[in-house]
This record gives sequence, C-alpha cells and structure tokens, in this order.
Amino acid sequence: MSRNGITSREFLFNIRLIPAAFIMGVVLFFVLAVFVLVPEMEMDSVFEGTGAVALIGIGILATPASIIAGLMVMKYRLGLVARDAPLTKKCPEYQTGNLIKFAIMEAAGLFAVVAYILTHNTVMLGAALIMIMVMVLSFPTRDRVINALSLDQDEIALLDDPIAVVSRG
Repeated sequence: MSRNGITSREFLFNIRLIPAAFIMGVVLFFVLAVFVLVPEMEMDSVFEGTGAVALIGIGILATPASIIAGLMVMKYRLGLVARDAPLTKKCPEYQTGNLIKFAIMEAAGLFAVVAYILTHNTVMLGAALIMIMVMVLSFPTRDRVINALSLDQDEIALLDDPIAVVSRG
C-alpha cells in the first residue's frame, strides 16, 4: 500500500488474490476428499437414510442459493455507491462485495465436499464442481470491474495507471 492509499495495481492484485484463495481452498479440499479421504475410509458412509438425504438436499439447495446470494450481495454493495462517486469510493465497495460473494460460494462448495465425505454420494461432487466452475467463471478481471462500476473514460484511465490511487485503504 502506498502512503496515500491503494494503487490500481495493488487493487487489481487484491481483488484477484482472495477469490483465488477461495477457489484453491475448495479445489484442494475436493481433491483431498476424492483421492485421499474417501478411498481410505473403511466404512461405506458415515450418514445413511434420512441423515444422508438431509445433507444431500441441503447441498443441492445451497448451490443455487449461494450463487444467487453472492450476486445479490454484490449488487447491494455496488448500489451503496452513486455512479458519480469518485473511484476511491467505488473500488472498496467492489472489493468488499467481491470478497463476500466468493466467501458465500466457497461455503457452499466446502459444504458439498463435506457432504460427499459423509455420504459418498457423487451428486455432492457435482455440486462442488458447479461451485468451483461458477467461482472460476466469475473471477474478477479489469473488464468486470469496469462494467460493474460503470466507469467512465477518466476512471478507466486511472484504473489503467498502475500508480494511481484508487482506494483510501
């Protein structure tokens, strides 16, 4: 962070770093569950019957619910800032909304992996893969920031200037 705030280079790095960590967390837990934990378990599954059905049902419902909730949070956070507000007000709201969106989606992905470990139901692997795919497809980019914040040409020029301060950290 520079003395006066966060530069556009730091901002663009930060908005990518945290989602990348969320995605890698789900991916690594998924790989660990599929290739290490479940094959090493001596029993078929921990949950059977209504317990398994409940876990699977929650996992199936959590997938679209987390996607919708994440998008709603992002829309809400961006709605807190007026279109004519300076970039130093817009960027922190984008970063906060993005962080919350990815945290919500990560939770659903991790829940699906845990449900798979407990039930051995491959539907939960599908739910986890869907969450991973949605997170990858919604990964923040420069163009997504520009579109989400409805930046004008002057603001885009600031975002493209690696030493321009775009947030008062």
